[in-house]
Amino acid sequence: MPLYYAADALNSIMYKGLGFKAIYIDLLVLLLFAFIFYILNFISLRRSRSI
Repeated sequence: MPLYYAADALNSIMYKGLGFKAIYIDLLVLLLFAFIFYILNFISLRRSRSI
């Protein structure tokens, strides 16, 4: 879930000293989650407004 990917990215940066190349997959997954939640929120708000 999103918290896992955020924690993994922070762990890689803070404790392992890795850079962007090491965390770009985590960031892409987090962006995907954000996009999905944005779309679901948009659909939900449109549906509640039309009632």
